[in-house]
Parts: sequence; C-alpha cells; structure tokens
Amino acid sequence: MTKELYRVKYRIEGPASATNASATVMLYSASESEAIAELKRRGTIGRDKTVIILEITRA
Repeated sequence: MTKELYRVKYRIEGPASATNASATVMLYSASESEAIAELKRRGTIGRDKTVIILEITRA
C-alpha cells in the first residue's frame, strides 16, 4: 500500500473558540484517525487539541 495526497478540512476546538483550517497530507487512506495523527505528527496542530475532521478528499 502506498500513501496518496489528501486534502483534509478540520476544526480545532478550544474552551472558548473553534477554528476551521485545511491541509494537504500524505495518507494511506481517507481515515479520520490517520489524518488527525498525521496533522499532530507534523506539528500542524497541538497534541493536546481537540480536532474534528470535516472532510477528506483526494487531492
């Protein structure tokens, strides 16, 4: 299995606010858990943040 390029739209939720963002990442599949792990591994989002995946599409 090889990684492919995916566009991930997500929301970062905090105690008082929420922020929507997107990133292009290499994933094995369009899996929410894999996308969150990759975003946190890259440092795009903090490891302690709550992340909600809104959409994953092949780039």
